[in-house]
Amino acid sequence: MPNPLWMILLFFVVLVTIGLLRKFLSLEYRWPDIVVASVPVIVWLLVSGGISSVEIGKFKMETPMSDASKKPIETEVDKLEQLAVKEGATTVEKFMGISENPEETLPPPNVEVIVLVTGRSYSGKALYRRLENLVNRTKVRYVVVSSSSREFIGLIRAADLWRAFTSKQIDPGDLADWLEEDDRISLDSLSHWLPRSTALPPDMEKMAALDKMTRLKVTLLPVLSADGSFNGVITRDKITSSILKETVEQEGAAAFAVQQMAPPSL
Repeated sequence: MPNPLWMILLFFVVLVTIGLLRKFLSLEYRWPDIVVASVPVIVWLLVSGGISSVEIGKFKMETPMSDASKKPIETEVDKLEQLAVKEGATTVEKFMGISENPEETLPPPNVEVIVLVTGRSYSGKALYRRLENLVNRTKVRYVVVSSSSREFIGLIRAADLWRAFTSKQIDPGDLADWLEEDDRISLDSLSHWLPRSTALPPDMEKMAALDKMTRLKVTLLPVLSADGSFNGVITRDKITSSILKETVEQEGAAAFAVQQMAPPSL
């Protein structure tokens, strides 16, 4: 929803411009000038989804933006290839290149998510090396933590977790302890951590998802499957692009349609 102050400012800018033109042409203000000044504000509200339609007499202008924003996010979810690490440090070493031949033990090239399972025994040193390889040698973008029953616990970007390690914001040994003890309170203290409470169901409306991102001040959120497991992520850009694309497809090259074209008598 646009900021009301900007809308008011836009209205007065247009009104003053009309006034200056009338003064230059030695004409007086007329009430239709106010209607004209309101048009940019109305169009802005229509395109932004602030209102779905406006009707003056037989003149009606509406936009499908609101219809597109009410559709579920399911089709826009990035369902990323996952690799679950279920056997503690041994598996970490196997997949993250802590052995003598690291290039041969990296995750498969299509993997974008590494899933760590709580209740397992991890090595802080192995996790540190693991993240180093994740960021520098693979396409892995996210680290997901889940329970042994596949319940989603939280998500963090691999690069953000690596920065937390290198900047000493968190000790890898502490993270290993939190994972082993299923310490969700400590995990929630991680910077840039997205806990289960931020996750979205796949049937959530697109506008509701955007509103949640705005409240949380984030650009992406995790999406869960029906069983509560990690399904993928959805980004603000993906949602807004899909809304705009569908709007344009419905209305041709415009974001709104004019129906029953009949200008009001002035």
